[in-house]
This record gives sequence, structure tokens and C-alpha cells, in this order.
Amino acid sequence: MKILIVALLAPMLALAADVAVAAAEPCARIIPFGVAARPEPAGALAAQVLPARVGRFVRDDIASEAAIPSDEDFNVTYRAGKDSVFVGLSRPGAVADLREAVRTSRQDVASDPKIDRTGELYCVASAPFFYKIPDFIAWTRGSLFFYADATSPRVLSEFMQAFPY
Repeated sequence: MKILIVALLAPMLALAADVAVAAAEPCARIIPFGVAARPEPAGALAAQVLPARVGRFVRDDIASEAAIPSDEDFNVTYRAGKDSVFVGLSRPGAVADLREAVRTSRQDVASDPKIDRTGELYCVASAPFFYKIPDFIAWTRGSLFFYADATSPRVLSEFMQAFPY
């Protein structure tokens, strides 16, 4: 009887494993700007992770020894003429904390009815997690959480096409 049950359950368990693998990558398949294919950042210092230039955008000066915080965001602005992108960076810790950082970003946006949420994209089913609206994106890469808030959707797109992570 035990052998028969195992023989009947084996195909179902294999199917369940296939479904779990397929379900493990939905965010990577739909995250904007090809972020899932980019390298994961390395380094514990903000200046190591946030490049001085991103395309035509130049980062405000930051202290070379500034560590990436775990309990708050490190913020910096990238500028190119009148265009700017406000970037936040942190190292939340566990996967659940990364997911929660993206959820919180979405909740913050949803709490302000003046924010344009046209074309909203959101996924916290698998890493990299992300939330995107026309001029804002929050996403994770490895153990890091990022967000970019741009002066326009065009500026966000241009910046994100050049951002390394």
C-alpha cells in the first residue's frame, strides 16, 4: 500500500516542484528596464554602489566613507540640467525586509491621491521585487533596496536605462 501511494504521489510532487520553479521567477520576467539581468552591486559603501555618473546625470557629492545603512535610506540626487533623479539606497537585511521595503514604497504612493499611478507595475512574488509608476521605481538587487524618483517619466526611463543595477 505504501509503495502504491508513493508511486501515485511522485508525479504530483514533481509537478508541484515544476510549478514552484515557474512561480519563483515572475518578478524577474516583468521588471522594467531589464533590471533582473543586471549585475548585483558589490560593496558596503554608498560611493561604491552609486556611480558618480549615470549617463548624462551627475551624482551630488557624497562622503567616500558613507556606509549603506540598514535601518534608513541613504539619499542622493543625480542632476542633468533641469532634470533630476532622487535616489534612495539601503541594505534592509533579510529577503522579507527587502520585500517589505517595496511594499512600503507602494503604500506610500497609494496614500497620496495626487500621484499618477497610470501603468502601475508591482511584484513581490520573487526577487528582484519592484514597484513602478511613470516617474518612480523601487526595486531590489541582491541584498540592496533602491528607489529612483525622477522629474518626469522620460527622465526616469533615461536614467534607469543607464543605471548599472
